[in-house]
Amino acid sequence: MFANKPKCHDVEILGNVYENPELLKGADENE
Repeated sequence: MFANKPKCHDVEILGNVYENPELLKGADENE
C-alpha cells in the first residue's frame, strides 16, 4: 500500500481512516 512515499495530506487521510474505518467504506462506495 505504501509503495510510494505518502504525501502529508495522504497521511492525514490515512490517519483519519485508521481511527474511523467507516470513512474508507464510504470512499469505496463513492468510487
